[in-house]
Amino acid sequence: MRIFETARTGFGELWSHKTRSLLSFFAISIGTAAFMYTFASISGLNRRMANAIKLSGPGKLMVENERNYDSSSQNQKPQLSYDDAVAIRRDMPWLYMVSPIAANWGRKFLHGNTYARASVLGITPEWSRRDWVYKLRGRFITDSDMTGNARVCVLIEDGDWTPGKKKPAWARMSMWDYADPVSDHIKHYNMLGENVGIDNHEYKVVGIIKQPPLDDDPRWFRMGYGEQMLIPITTMLHFMPQQYQKGVQRIDIDTGDEKTLPLAKHQLTVLLKNRHSDENFKIRSLSELFQQALANWRKQSMTILAIGIVAILSGGIGIMNVTLATVFSRIKEIGIRRAIGATKSDIMLQFITEAVLLGFLGGVFGILLGYGFIQYSAADDWELKVFIWWVPAVSVLIAVATGFLFSLYPAYTAAKLDPVEALRYE
Repeated sequence: MRIFETARTGFGELWSHKTRSLLSFFAISIGTAAFMYTFASISGLNRRMANAIKLSGPGKLMVENERNYDSSSQNQKPQLSYDDAVAIRRDMPWLYMVSPIAANWGRKFLHGNTYARASVLGITPEWSRRDWVYKLRGRFITDSDMTGNARVCVLIEDGDWTPGKKKPAWARMSMWDYADPVSDHIKHYNMLGENVGIDNHEYKVVGIIKQPPLDDDPRWFRMGYGEQMLIPITTMLHFMPQQYQKGVQRIDIDTGDEKTLPLAKHQLTVLLKNRHSDENFKIRSLSELFQQALANWRKQSMTILAIGIVAILSGGIGIMNVTLATVFSRIKEIGIRRAIGATKSDIMLQFITEAVLLGFLGGVFGILLGYGFIQYSAADDWELKVFIWWVPAVSVLIAVATGFLFSLYPAYTAAKLDPVEALRYE
């Protein structure tokens, strides 16, 4: 009962001096909110990164062209080609996935009365081995399609927002509300089994894959090309020969095991160096990209964390000042309590309880403030709204610890007052 009585008395003291308590209360709240946002963002990104690596493959490598800023034709470096991917598959048969990607933008799309520009991706059947988040109707591209340069295609239907969920603020901007004619046409017409025109050739739609809802996409970030149609890469090279001259944009590789990444990276470097006179390619692992993105986000989070630390320290100093002011305004009360039997520890406990209570209330309000800020500002792509239970718990604990630490000196000052001198104080 003693601790409850002490807490009740402390709350009454805070309530009777609302103005001076509110300043420390809000400083603690702002600091707690900043801590919560930082912890939530980093823990959320770590979880999202782990899920993305699991989805994309633990041994994911991306072979990409180096940027070539020299526009003169004689100095243009040869780019990666489909033949490079064939050589990688032939010389490294143990790889789980070798998926070359050739993108062709602005192709003429014709179906019914819709005439527009579409982005076409040339792929192999291995494209579906990783990052598969789609629902398929019909069938996917097969090896026989590749062998026969079949004029078949798989359309990509965009995922909408989950019905009943409000779009985040960033998605309500005008650029996100733009309706692409091809994507809109795919979404509203059942085109499975029909023919569509791409440039001057007809392609049969053998499959349609639908992306997940935008707010429920498990991929951390999409390394795509805004593709709307998938066709066999051999068909693209045969019917769009200008694409072959430009090569492929990327070769996605998955070793199947994170432990084999160094070996695969070394073998790929040797193989491609033998095929290209210049080292005009770069090999990056997906985990490296994620770690780099996470490091950048951590730097931004540290800025918010620094603001939180300053706010927490300001709140702590405010608690110290409020507690000291309370001590000097209650000297006679302290003398009376000591005279009727209260010990020094009783006096210290009283003032520490009041400060801890102020820190706790500020921390709880800071949790609500931080949660509201996360709900308003966090993009669904980063999944900051989902965090584990210890994030608010640690944030409140920091607020309580601040109240405790900054109340020790004022509480000690009150406890060491001489009872006789305190009773004489006016």
